[in-house]
Amino acid sequence: MSELNTNRATVFLGAIVSFLYMLFYCYDYLLQTSFSILPHSFLIKYSITTESFGFLSAAFFYGYTIFQIPLGYCLDRIGLKKTAIMCAACCAIGTALFYYSGNFAMLFAARFLIGAGTACACVMSVYAVSTWLLPKYFSIGVGAVQVAACLGSIFGQAMGSTLTARFGWDATMHVVIYFAAILFVIYLFLPKHPSYNKPSAADMVRIKDLPRLLINKQIITIAILGFISWAPVSVLAASWMVRLLNHNMGWSQHQAAHLLTSFWIGLAIASLLIGKISDKMQSRRRIVLFAFVMQCLCGFFLAYTKILTPISIVVILFLLGAAASVQTLSFILTAESVHKKVYGAAAALVNMTAAASGGVINPIFGIVVAHTGSYFAGLWLFPVLSMAGILMTRFMLRETYSSEMNSVVTTSIETAS
Repeated sequence: MSELNTNRATVFLGAIVSFLYMLFYCYDYLLQTSFSILPHSFLIKYSITTESFGFLSAAFFYGYTIFQIPLGYCLDRIGLKKTAIMCAACCAIGTALFYYSGNFAMLFAARFLIGAGTACACVMSVYAVSTWLLPKYFSIGVGAVQVAACLGSIFGQAMGSTLTARFGWDATMHVVIYFAAILFVIYLFLPKHPSYNKPSAADMVRIKDLPRLLINKQIITIAILGFISWAPVSVLAASWMVRLLNHNMGWSQHQAAHLLTSFWIGLAIASLLIGKISDKMQSRRRIVLFAFVMQCLCGFFLAYTKILTPISIVVILFLLGAAASVQTLSFILTAESVHKKVYGAAAALVNMTAAASGGVINPIFGIVVAHTGSYFAGLWLFPVLSMAGILMTRFMLRETYSSEMNSVVTTSIETAS
């Protein structure tokens, strides 16, 4: 009985610690999506045009992308706790700087700093799941990580717009700043690692191991597919969709933010299920291929259909969000393709490439909209990207599923290359 109680306590502690690290990923998406509901007075104050909005949105992803691998290395080298403390402090400083900015240059720098601080939020959460949860809970844990992001997105947009409408933009920003400070204090008191899973010197990643990830064909393929699957999230859901629905459909910012909730719900549900569904199908490739086909059809429908009813937009956004759950599966694909000691760096590379979609496509989307005067013109980018994803999945992605796979695979990089 005592052994049973010990196991239960171990599972409970692992779940609590994993949840607390997931809160940072929740906060990451609160910061990303709250940018899409900036009040009109704020845009006028800083003379933010459609093009400059695209570049300011991209500033977050520049910081997010640049610091992915360095922070992934920090996870493998100095551990979760120290990395989390450093990142939470960076976010608190960045959000405070954004609130007190006096010009566009300071806003850009603040968004860059916020992106840098949240760069390892996703990888840190997945790393916590792989470290603190038992192997059999890995796929559901990874799904829960994405659910945390979706909850942050819903709070940042739907609840954020309600909070701003009722109490003002200042109150909303104070909540965001205090959230970072609270996380910083929490991480100061978390244990460094589970008592049953203490890292040894042999488990620590070495610098010379990292370049080999860059020539690993499987990891590069997974990373590019992550870029494509995550583009609707970082570009549409996090930045432009509220403005599109507000400008083209005539819905208020508040209504548009609530309609967009269906996207995050679709992403959350699919993220929880995609790992188990691919296990049942005994294939990772088939579920990825299906998701890209669905993403392509949704993107085409959005771009081609100029008039959408609230019900149709909710259904399309739900399916588009569900299709983006390929990024969740990418962490499982990565785990099944590299040695555990470089998983943090490999997952960071995959997540960095996915995050780069915001930095690359946001400015392009803004320029297309500014020059054509139509948001629908920019939407054609997504069916094109989805077609590329379909072709890469069909001809380049290697199947990694194994009936004996229940945890992070310890296949060597040499074998996976």
